[in-house]
Parts: sequence; structure tokens; C-alpha cells
Amino acid sequence: ITLSARLHTLTPPGGYEPSIYVVFRVTDNGPGMPDGVIEHVFEPFFTTKPRGQGSGLGLSVAFGMARRHGGWADATSE
Repeated sequence: ITLSARLHTLTPPGGYEPSIYVVFRVTDNGPGMPDGVIEHVFEPFFTTKPRGQGSGLGLSVAFGMARRHGGWADATSE
């Protein structure tokens, strides 16, 4: 897992003006996500783990924290 933080000038979703944001990036060399998963990763309680092995709250909490601070979250998978 690699973590990084950098300043970038970005245009946020929703047609707002470009501004400087801190971009936190988490990358790994895992196998990626199966089709149909990435569009759900920020939904509360969404998980691909077997019942009783995870709540699926991690990325939805991260998304909420970003929104409360005027930002957003995005995910990609290859």
C-alpha cells in the first residue's frame, strides 16, 4: 500500500470553480475490483466480504469526511 498527499488544482464535481485541494491517494498492487463493485464502494454497509467479516463502513466514512470538509472522494480500479 502506498499513501501520498499533494496539492493539486482541481475542478470539483458539480461545476464549481477550480481551486487548490489536498489530494490524498491510496494505491495498492492488488487484483482490482470485479465488475459492478466500484460504483458501490462509497455506499454504507456495502461489502464483498462474507457475512460477519466486515461492515462495509470504511469508504463511506471517508467519503462523508471529505464532503464535510468541502471535498469529495473518487475511486478507480484496474
